[in-house]
Amino acid sequence: MNSITTTTPQAILIKNWAIYFENGQTRRIKNLTYSLSPVDYSSITRKALLRKGAAGHTALAVFSELIDMATRCPQRGLLVDGTGPITSEHIAATTGLAQGDVEAGLELLASKEVAWITHVACPKKLIVSGSLRKGRKGRPLQPELVHVDNPHPDSPDLHIEWEYAIVDKGNGPETERRLPKGLKNLLESEKEEDTKQEDVACHKKTPRSNTPPAPSKPVACHTNKSASRMPENVARHILRPKSTDSPTVACHTEGVDIQAKPITVTEADRRAVDRFVKDLATTGLLGNATVRVKSKGKIKQ
Repeated sequence: MNSITTTTPQAILIKNWAIYFENGQTRRIKNLTYSLSPVDYSSITRKALLRKGAAGHTALAVFSELIDMATRCPQRGLLVDGTGPITSEHIAATTGLAQGDVEAGLELLASKEVAWITHVACPKKLIVSGSLRKGRKGRPLQPELVHVDNPHPDSPDLHIEWEYAIVDKGNGPETERRLPKGLKNLLESEKEEDTKQEDVACHKKTPRSNTPPAPSKPVACHTNKSASRMPENVARHILRPKSTDSPTVACHTEGVDIQAKPITVTEADRRAVDRFVKDLATTGLLGNATVRVKSKGKIKQ
């Protein structure tokens, strides 16, 4: 039987990372300085590892170190950094364990009996954890990507941890694979932006009409009035002959004039003026000037 070999570099992936090693607070943080680990001493898998003696103990120690290293990776849970996948040699150099013990522990952790880790193809780009949080307007921000150096041509562009849900479409319960919520919201927002851009492009491509636009109606103001047309009240005010008997008082209201009535001077007013003139004469303020007061058609000095 022929065996199929792949040259695509493999990376270590901790299964169900988003469920057991993340919470609502860590999903909003890019750079974590601590790691979360579930505390469950009743785990059947953990008890099975302890029963294996030294090999099981070494596997638990390796898994604990993997959690800390995966927390510091750009895409948490996937042991890949900007230089490529993290190998057993790197893990041994970082933790101080023997490389043989690390490889044996990784093999035990990836076995069907334990299945805490698996190996996946190393992607060309890493989705930085914590970069899918919502922005100020509630829309997801553009995710931050880290490019892996010298990626393999056959490597996938991204590694996506799919979510699975049980749905009933009429034929009984089925398992449906779904995108993570952050990526789903991002793709939906990108579709909306693409739709808007297409609408704008279609609007720009619409042929322009050669028909000139209809002239707009002039705004009613004094500057738009024709010089040949003059309001009737203004025309009467300009063309009316000036009266010599009584002055014409112009009102501040534009286009409106008022003919003032002659002021009636009583005898008491005349006596008051006479007293005022006598007072001025006695004080000597008038000097050589003379004051004439018109009284009943006669001029009184």
